[in-house]
Amino acid sequence: MALHIARKLLRLIPVLLLVITGTTFLVDLIPGDPAVNLLGDSATPQQIARVHQELGLNHSFTYRVASYVGNALQGNLGRSLITQRTVSDTIGQAIPVTIEVALLGLLLAAVLAVPTALLAARRPGRFFDRLANGIASLFVSSPSFLTALLLVYFLAVKIEIFPVSGWVALTTSPVANVEHCFLPALTLAVVEAPVWMRVLRADLISTLNENYILTAVARGTSEPRVLLGQALKPSLFSLLTMIGISLGRMIGGAVIVEVIFSLPGFGNALYNAILNRDLVTIQGMAVFVAALYVVVNVLLDVAYTAIDPRVRASH
Repeated sequence: MALHIARKLLRLIPVLLLVITGTTFLVDLIPGDPAVNLLGDSATPQQIARVHQELGLNHSFTYRVASYVGNALQGNLGRSLITQRTVSDTIGQAIPVTIEVALLGLLLAAVLAVPTALLAARRPGRFFDRLANGIASLFVSSPSFLTALLLVYFLAVKIEIFPVSGWVALTTSPVANVEHCFLPALTLAVVEAPVWMRVLRADLISTLNENYILTAVARGTSEPRVLLGQALKPSLFSLLTMIGISLGRMIGGAVIVEVIFSLPGFGNALYNAILNRDLVTIQGMAVFVAALYVVVNVLLDVAYTAIDPRVRASH
């Protein structure tokens, strides 16, 4: 098992090489001088030369990629030329907020998707199944920013249950932290839950037609026991894959939600870096997200082995 995880982690190397090469190449694709674009037309020759040196623009493309790889392996993702903070510090300060919102979003999505899928799979094509699929289609077609604005309007402005924006750290006040975290997490959950529900529903319907399930039903096994005890567990593989993809997408693409709710998270930090043309921070965050995706996939493989003994035996 440990050898299998190690082999999976080795995939991190080519992924990071590809991302670092791509983001370094993007700097060369920027029209004009990147230093001038960063500093503005009023920049002095000395300032431009300093930026060239700090970005490594005086060296070859291959040297820049190799240098960045060497630094990244030591945990050094560079230092922002705008804020003068290391990228690692920026990520370290922002990522806990995004992870907390993402994990709560995953929990809420599971709470919404799993029971709905179980109820829909009981009677495919009946009223509840059609209703659940219709509502899922509605939310799948709704962009996340619209979902966020609707939730803010109804739950924060009209009913005033949750705050509109802002953030309170968990260590400062757990209750206030949950209040500020709930709406952003619910926004993410409402976007992901319909897809999860459809995937799990389809797998459950397929599992419920398996011979061992039909035999259990013929023996008089209760419906809840069939659904929860025998059908749900082998139907979770596709859902686990979706959860892994969703977690990476939530962390890497949380820009819209975090900007709308004014959260000091990873997405907001990336948004500010893009606005400020902070190339070093953008590149470091892209590398971090790529590494995160690989780690999440490894954790998914571990989860697969816990669910299905056949997967464990193959390792």
